[in-house]
Amino acid sequence: MDKFLKRSQLSTSGTSINSGGGESNPKKNRHYDDSYLKYGFTVVNNKHQCVICGDVLSRESMKPSKRMRHLTTKHQKEADKPLDFFERKLKALSQQQNTIIQSIVVV
Repeated sequence: MDKFLKRSQLSTSGTSINSGGGESNPKKNRHYDDSYLKYGFTVVNNKHQCVICGDVLSRESMKPSKRMRHLTTKHQKEADKPLDFFERKLKALSQQQNTIIQSIVVV
């Protein structure tokens, strides 16, 4: 029974594979770049947010292909818009957030 529980993993070359018990790969921190806006994304409170729908995506999904997939699947009509369109959406989003913050502070 022990041989089934304590199986060593071998690759095709015969060397052992690290099963995650020791060193792990460091996480990649994707920093905001101005080119993210052409896919409709910005950073708000260290979170990546779509300027059109307001969805907050994880850091792992900040690869260019995944940003483009979000834009083309959820916002097909806006996928071919120029950068000016996304800049206006970003400005509207920031104004909306400022309005919400001001209303919370007043109450």
